[in-house]
Amino acid sequence: MTKRKSICLNVYEAVRHRGEWITAKEIAAYTEDVVSVRTARKQAAHLADYGVFKVEKRPKGYRYRMNDAMPPDAASLVACIEARKAVFELSSGQHHIH
Repeated sequence: MTKRKSICLNVYEAVRHRGEWITAKEIAAYTEDVVSVRTARKQAAHLADYGVFKVEKRPKGYRYRMNDAMPPDAASLVACIEARKAVFELSSGQHHIH
């Protein structure tokens, strides 16, 4: 992960990469603390509001995962995020992101 990436992209990649329910604390850890827990929680909630993520309330907080049945607007947002990811990969010389 690079610090130059947008917060949205960092959070999106963490949730997509995990492939299962993930907490804001785990998102922050995945980004190597480039994104704080508080910011991860806020950004994940926004992406859940748009339908990109599913959200599940648990006694100790919220968990997020990719929404398999996202609405068309959410799919368009994901396409924009993926395009941004490609730009960061090209500008940093990376061919793939771990």
